[in-house]
Amino acid sequence: MSGGIGPGEFRRITKTTAESYDFKARYDRFLTDKDALYVSGIASANEPAGKKFEGGGQLGYSRTAYKDKMHELVVESGYDFSYEKPVVGDGFTNHSLRTFFGYTGKLSEKTSPLRQRALSLSPLLTPHSTLATCPRPTS
Repeated sequence: MSGGIGPGEFRRITKTTAESYDFKARYDRFLTDKDALYVSGIASANEPAGKKFEGGGQLGYSRTAYKDKMHELVVESGYDFSYEKPVVGDGFTNHSLRTFFGYTGKLSEKTSPLRQRALSLSPLLTPHSTLATCPRPTS
C-alpha cells in the first residue's frame, strides 16, 4: 500500500443538488386610504427537494383597521388557490379561504417597527393545506 488512490477506488458521480426558482408578485388596488383589493401569484420549483412545480394565487380584500404614528392593525380576507406537482406521483390542488391579521408597532418614534403577523387558514375543498403569504406594502 502506497497510501494513494489506486485503480478502481475512485468513481465520479454527477448529481444535481441545487436547482430551484421562485417568483412572486402582488398588486394592490387601493379603493380608499384604508381599503384595498389585491391579487397575487406565485410559481416555484425545487426538483432536488421533490417539487417539480408549485403555483398558486390569491384574491382578496384588505382593511387597515387602525393606524397611528405608533401602531397599525391590518385585517385581510380572501381566496387562495394552490397547485403542487411532485417529482414522483400525481399533482394536487388546494382551495381555501384565508383570514390574515397583521400588527406593526413601534416602541418609540425613533425605533424601527416591530412586525407581528398571524395567519389563519381554513381548508375548503381538499385535505391538503398550503401556507402562502405575501407581505403588505409599507407606506
